[in-house]
Amino acid sequence: MLKENSGRRVHTCFYDDSNPNGIKIVEMRNSNIQAVFIPRPLLHQLKDEEELKRPAIYFLFGNGREAYIGEAAKVYDRLKQHASPSGKEFWDVAVAIVGKNSSNDLNKMDAQNLENMAYLIAMEANVYNLNQTIPSFQEIDQFHINELNRIFEDIRFLLGSLDFPLLGEGHTNKEEQIVPNSIVEEEVAVNTYTSNETERTAVQTAVLPESKPLADITFYLSNNDSKGIGKKMDGKSFLVCKGSVMGDFTTTNFPENLKKTHEDKFYDLLASGVIEEKEDCYVFVEDYLFDTVSAAGNFVARTRTSGPSVWRDINGKKLKEYDAQSA
Repeated sequence: MLKENSGRRVHTCFYDDSNPNGIKIVEMRNSNIQAVFIPRPLLHQLKDEEELKRPAIYFLFGNGREAYIGEAAKVYDRLKQHASPSGKEFWDVAVAIVGKNSSNDLNKMDAQNLENMAYLIAMEANVYNLNQTIPSFQEIDQFHINELNRIFEDIRFLLGSLDFPLLGEGHTNKEEQIVPNSIVEEEVAVNTYTSNETERTAVQTAVLPESKPLADITFYLSNNDSKGIGKKMDGKSFLVCKGSVMGDFTTTNFPENLKKTHEDKFYDLLASGVIEEKEDCYVFVEDYLFDTVSAAGNFVARTRTSGPSVWRDINGKKLKEYDAQSA
């Protein structure tokens, strides 16, 4: 049967039974978050809802393929600002990502980091046009990064179910599931922190997932106020992707000879339209191939870096660790 052969399931609740095109709440089993689909003219109906008085990440959509990603300590208040005469004009629909209940709420730092992750992935997916300030990322421990990655994949799936492919295709489907650092095989008691149950029995063995080709992995750089996105190409070359934000040149540690080399390259790419100034920073508006990983890191960060160490995947794994595995 179709239902029996289906994968992840989405449950949709209509806020007003008489209006199937109105506000709706979309959620999945075993996920602590829910997506609230809000047509702009109906936002006022949610002013008393407790879930929208808490921290959240939200998305605005309109004008065909225009989008905006934001976060707020009280998401209803922020959306009300965006809907005001002095707010953002382009949007028709908002999608707010909130916890299913008070025990599953996102905190302010979670929302900020998810905003940053969503921006980087949306720029890489290049499905919608984004015109906004580059969100910052707050340093957190590896356990919390893994948790945010799980939440992020749920957000991606929920947005896709609402026909907003802002974040591209997810990493999971029926044929190819994300494999964690272990595979279920023997019973152990663990605290999952990812469901409404305090504890459950999980099964784990130290079986590593299959690795995918290095060219398919996206790497990120966060150094000297830069936000880089890139991919390791054949040989030593490295592709810096559209949407990468360059660092602060006033704090560079380049020696004088490298400063001159950097400035020459910088003005060359600026003149050719590869980079542009946006909101007091310089952003790659086209992909650009550098000869080496370190050259890419140095240019984006605008300071000296060790490329194999500063470029990391979404889980924080360094490029040099991938190189060591393939050696």
